[in-house]
Amino acid sequence: MVTPISFTSSLAAIPNNLPDPRHGRPDGDWAHYNRPQTNCYIRVMFIQKKESGFLPEEYEVPSNGGNYLKLREGPNKIRALSPPLLGWVFWEDAPEGRRPVRQGFENKPNVADVKHCWLLEVWDHHTGRVAVAEFTQASIQEGLRDLVRTPAWGDPRQYDITITRKGTGLETKYTLMPSPKSALPADIQAAVDASKINLEVMLEGGNPFGSADQDAA
Repeated sequence: MVTPISFTSSLAAIPNNLPDPRHGRPDGDWAHYNRPQTNCYIRVMFIQKKESGFLPEEYEVPSNGGNYLKLREGPNKIRALSPPLLGWVFWEDAPEGRRPVRQGFENKPNVADVKHCWLLEVWDHHTGRVAVAEFTQASIQEGLRDLVRTPAWGDPRQYDITITRKGTGLETKYTLMPSPKSALPADIQAAVDASKINLEVMLEGGNPFGSADQDAA
């Protein structure tokens, strides 16, 4: 597909009978036009999109996921599998580097930069696996709370939710969109039944997956 890009100082002054500059010009070449006795100057670049045929056009390297949900830029479709474990999280320095410290909701730590957190099991449709989600973003917590309190939706374990992330840093925003209620497919339910996640141990610094070789939070 050939895409023309043009710039002009006066749209009204664009001549109507410009020749086609693609004739005899290689891809990426510039075509210049001056219309006598006007201030109009047009510079056009034609870019030819080329496919090598080496990979499918829409190919992306698959994410190896991980056992903790990571919200990517754009839509993230999940299904809640457990009620949230409510608590608090802050970071501290340790010999092996900075690490998260979590405590239960009734034991808010008296430290700076502590955040309220929700811990829950989810099905991550992107990676196709059960994962642990930790939501510290107020907009996500409030969005889930509002869905629970809305009679038409209720318990998020009964439907998928798409969390869309836009922006970076302090400008990051999250929006939630529920899908129609549906039962979990049999293969997903089997994976959920086989998972052995213990969220409670995270409040004691433990591994919710019960082994040392799982991804760290």
